[in-house]
Amino acid sequence: MSNRGSTYVGIVVTVLIIAAVSSIGYYQVDVAPSFKTTSSTTTSSTQTCTPSTCLNVTIVSGASGPPTCYNSCPTNYLYGYSPLNMTVVIGVNATVTWTNDDNAAHTSTSNTGDPASWDSGCLGSACSPATGSFTFTFTVPGTYYYHCDYHPWMEGEIIVEAASSSSSSTVSTTQTPG
Repeated sequence: MSNRGSTYVGIVVTVLIIAAVSSIGYYQVDVAPSFKTTSSTTTSSTQTCTPSTCLNVTIVSGASGPPTCYNSCPTNYLYGYSPLNMTVVIGVNATVTWTNDDNAAHTSTSNTGDPASWDSGCLGSACSPATGSFTFTFTVPGTYYYHCDYHPWMEGEIIVEAASSSSSSTVSTTQTPG
Protein backbone atom coordinates (compact mmCIF):
# COMPACT_ATOMS: atom_id res chain seq x y z
CA MET A 1 0.00 0.00 0.00
CA SER A 2 2.82 2.46 0.74
CA ASN A 3 4.33 1.98 -2.73
CA ARG A 4 0.95 2.68 -4.35
CA GLY A 5 0.52 5.81 -2.16
CA SER A 6 3.99 7.05 -3.07
CA THR A 7 3.20 6.54 -6.76
CA TYR A 8 0.00 8.61 -6.48
CA VAL A 9 1.82 11.39 -4.62
CA GLY A 10 4.55 11.39 -7.29
CA ILE A 11 1.96 11.66 -10.07
CA VAL A 12 0.11 14.51 -8.31
CA VAL A 13 3.37 16.43 -7.69
CA THR A 14 4.40 15.96 -11.34
CA VAL A 15 1.03 17.24 -12.60
CA LEU A 16 1.24 20.26 -10.29
CA ILE A 17 4.76 21.11 -11.49
CA ILE A 18 3.70 20.83 -15.15
CA ALA A 19 0.66 23.04 -14.48
CA ALA A 20 2.79 25.68 -12.72
CA VAL A 21 5.38 25.78 -15.51
CA SER A 22 2.63 26.01 -18.14
CA SER A 23 0.96 28.87 -16.28
CA ILE A 24 4.22 30.80 -15.98
CA GLY A 25 4.97 30.28 -19.69
CA TYR A 26 1.49 31.43 -20.68
CA TYR A 27 1.82 34.53 -18.51
CA GLN A 28 5.23 35.49 -19.93
CA VAL A 29 4.24 34.98 -23.57
CA ASP A 30 0.61 36.02 -23.71
CA VAL A 31 -0.25 38.19 -20.70
CA ALA A 32 2.90 40.05 -19.59
CA PRO A 33 3.69 41.85 -22.89
CA SER A 34 0.28 43.52 -22.88
CA PHE A 35 0.14 44.30 -19.15
CA LYS A 36 2.03 47.36 -18.01
CA THR A 37 1.53 49.49 -14.98
CA THR A 38 2.48 53.06 -15.69
CA SER A 39 2.50 56.30 -13.86
CA SER A 40 2.58 59.43 -15.90
CA THR A 41 3.18 63.02 -14.96
CA THR A 42 1.85 64.08 -18.35
CA THR A 43 -1.28 62.61 -19.88
CA SER A 44 -1.29 60.59 -23.07
CA SER A 45 -3.75 61.29 -25.79
CA THR A 46 -5.54 59.12 -28.29
CA GLN A 47 -6.63 62.12 -30.33
CA THR A 48 -6.21 62.28 -34.07
CA CYS A 49 -3.91 65.12 -35.03
CA THR A 50 -3.08 66.92 -38.23
CA PRO A 51 0.44 67.01 -39.71
CA SER A 52 0.81 70.63 -38.61
CA THR A 53 0.16 69.80 -34.93
CA CYS A 54 1.41 66.22 -34.71
CA LEU A 55 4.68 64.54 -35.56
CA ASN A 56 5.01 60.86 -36.34
CA VAL A 57 7.71 58.41 -35.31
CA THR A 58 7.91 55.03 -37.01
CA ILE A 59 9.36 51.94 -35.38
CA VAL A 60 11.23 50.72 -38.44
CA SER A 61 11.00 47.25 -39.91
CA GLY A 62 13.86 45.13 -38.60
CA ALA A 63 14.38 47.20 -35.43
CA SER A 64 13.95 44.06 -33.31
CA GLY A 65 17.45 43.03 -34.45
CA PRO A 66 20.38 44.89 -32.89
CA PRO A 67 22.64 47.15 -34.98
CA THR A 68 25.93 45.60 -36.05
CA CYS A 69 27.82 47.86 -33.63
CA TYR A 70 25.58 46.91 -30.70
CA ASN A 71 28.45 45.98 -28.36
CA SER A 72 30.61 48.91 -29.48
CA CYS A 73 28.12 51.66 -30.45
CA PRO A 74 28.89 55.18 -29.17
CA THR A 75 26.99 56.16 -26.02
CA ASN A 76 24.83 58.64 -27.95
CA TYR A 77 23.88 56.11 -30.63
CA LEU A 78 20.19 56.18 -31.58
CA TYR A 79 18.58 53.25 -33.41
CA GLY A 80 15.22 51.74 -34.32
CA TYR A 81 12.97 54.78 -34.56
CA SER A 82 12.51 57.11 -37.53
CA PRO A 83 13.19 59.93 -37.13
CA LEU A 84 15.78 59.24 -34.48
CA ASN A 85 15.50 62.67 -32.94
CA MET A 86 13.24 65.68 -33.27
CA THR A 87 12.46 69.01 -31.69
CA VAL A 88 8.86 69.93 -30.90
CA VAL A 89 7.29 73.09 -29.50
CA ILE A 90 4.60 73.07 -26.80
CA GLY A 91 1.35 74.43 -28.16
CA VAL A 92 2.53 74.13 -31.77
CA ASN A 93 3.36 70.51 -32.60
CA ALA A 94 4.06 68.75 -29.30
CA THR A 95 1.88 65.71 -30.01
CA VAL A 96 3.88 62.69 -31.17
CA THR A 97 2.47 59.41 -32.49
CA TRP A 98 4.60 56.25 -32.56
CA THR A 99 3.60 53.58 -35.10
CA ASN A 100 5.07 50.08 -35.22
CA ASP A 101 6.03 49.02 -38.77
CA ASP A 102 8.00 45.99 -37.57
CA ASN A 103 6.68 42.43 -37.15
CA ALA A 104 7.88 42.23 -33.53
CA ALA A 105 6.32 43.80 -30.45
CA HIS A 106 7.87 47.12 -29.34
CA THR A 107 7.27 49.97 -26.88
CA SER A 108 7.91 53.69 -26.65
CA THR A 109 8.94 54.27 -23.05
CA SER A 110 10.46 57.38 -21.49
CA ASN A 111 13.76 56.98 -19.69
CA THR A 112 13.95 57.36 -15.93
CA GLY A 113 14.73 60.97 -15.10
CA ASP A 114 13.01 62.49 -18.13
CA PRO A 115 11.01 65.67 -17.36
CA ALA A 116 7.74 63.71 -17.78
CA SER A 117 7.04 60.02 -18.34
CA TRP A 118 5.05 57.80 -20.68
CA ASP A 119 4.84 54.14 -21.59
CA SER A 120 2.99 52.99 -24.68
CA GLY A 121 2.70 49.41 -23.53
CA CYS A 122 3.01 46.72 -26.17
CA LEU A 123 2.74 48.04 -29.75
CA GLY A 124 2.30 45.78 -32.76
CA SER A 125 0.43 42.86 -34.22
CA ALA A 126 2.38 40.51 -31.92
CA CYS A 127 0.72 42.11 -28.86
CA SER A 128 -2.45 41.00 -27.18
CA PRO A 129 -4.54 42.94 -27.94
CA ALA A 130 -2.88 44.12 -31.16
CA THR A 131 -2.16 47.86 -30.99
CA GLY A 132 -0.39 49.64 -33.81
CA SER A 133 0.19 53.15 -32.48
CA PHE A 134 0.50 55.34 -29.40
CA THR A 135 0.08 59.11 -29.10
CA PHE A 136 1.53 61.37 -26.40
CA THR A 137 1.32 65.14 -25.98
CA PHE A 138 4.32 66.84 -24.40
CA THR A 139 3.56 69.68 -21.99
CA VAL A 140 6.87 69.92 -20.09
CA PRO A 141 9.98 71.38 -21.81
CA GLY A 142 13.19 69.37 -21.74
CA THR A 143 15.17 66.66 -23.47
CA TYR A 144 13.58 63.22 -23.51
CA TYR A 145 15.42 60.02 -24.32
CA TYR A 146 13.14 57.06 -24.83
CA HIS A 147 13.57 53.36 -25.55
CA CYS A 148 11.88 50.05 -26.30
CA ASP A 149 11.39 47.91 -23.19
CA TYR A 150 11.84 44.71 -25.24
CA HIS A 151 14.90 45.75 -27.29
CA PRO A 152 17.52 47.71 -25.28
CA TRP A 153 19.36 48.88 -28.42
CA MET A 154 16.35 50.92 -29.58
CA GLU A 155 16.56 54.55 -28.47
CA GLY A 156 15.24 57.91 -29.65
CA GLU A 157 15.36 61.54 -28.54
CA ILE A 158 12.81 64.34 -28.42
CA ILE A 159 13.66 67.91 -27.44
CA VAL A 160 10.59 69.77 -26.19
CA GLU A 161 10.77 73.56 -26.27
CA ALA A 162 8.46 76.10 -24.66
CA ALA A 163 6.34 78.11 -27.10
CA SER A 164 7.69 81.45 -28.27
CA SER A 165 6.72 83.95 -30.94
CA SER A 166 9.21 82.41 -33.39
CA SER A 167 8.59 78.71 -32.69
CA SER A 168 9.72 76.11 -35.19
CA SER A 169 10.42 72.40 -35.20
CA THR A 170 13.15 70.23 -36.60
CA VAL A 171 13.29 66.56 -37.38
CA SER A 172 16.37 64.45 -38.05
CA THR A 173 15.87 61.55 -40.40
CA THR A 174 19.43 60.31 -40.73
CA GLN A 175 20.45 57.16 -38.94
CA THR A 176 24.03 56.28 -38.07
CA PRO A 177 24.99 53.15 -40.05
CA GLY A 178 24.81 50.05 -37.84
